[in-house]
Amino acid sequence: MGHLKQDMQLVVSLTEDMLQHSINQEWDSVQEKENQRKTLIDQIFADQVSEQDGQDIGEKVVYVLKLNEKITANLVAGKQSLGLEISQLNRAKKATHAYLKHT
Repeated sequence: MGHLKQDMQLVVSLTEDMLQHSINQEWDSVQEKENQRKTLIDQIFADQVSEQDGQDIGEKVVYVLKLNEKITANLVAGKQSLGLEISQLNRAKKATHAYLKHT
């Protein structure tokens, strides 16, 4: 059952990559890693897990969940930042339109 530990370590690695990509606001890369991670997680939990492997996997799951919270926070912050940028662009567009209308 060594492959379970290796697979779970790969899940951790993918999640750490996702966190870094979320910090850099590289959302396509986050989604790509998420798709890879989901496939791997589905495979891991499709297998019978021993009690010892279960404890090891459980510890890694807790770590992955903590990283997910950070990724989610970055996503929310990125979404808010993007909303602010769109709002500013709309205001600039309206100001330009009003200026051109009066010239």
